[in-house]
Amino acid sequence: MNAKGIMQLKYRLFVFVCFSSIIATLYIGCSKQESSLIGQPAPNFTLQDLGGNQISLADFKGKPVILNFWATW
Repeated sequence: MNAKGIMQLKYRLFVFVCFSSIIATLYIGCSKQESSLIGQPAPNFTLQDLGGNQISLADFKGKPVILNFWATW
C-alpha cells in the first residue's frame, strides 16, 4: 500500500470511530430509564439549614414540598 492508500484508510477509520461514538452516545442517552420512585413517596432524609438546625423531610409530612437542586457552576 502506498502513502495515499494508508492516509485514506486512516481517514475512513477515523470517520467510522467518530460515527460509531455518536451513535453509541445517542443510543445510551435516549434509552428509556425509568426511576423506580416515580409515583412513590420520597425517601426520608435529614439536612442542616443555614442556621445549623436539623431539618427532616418527615417534618413536612402532609405538606407540599419543593426541592430546588441548585448548583454554583
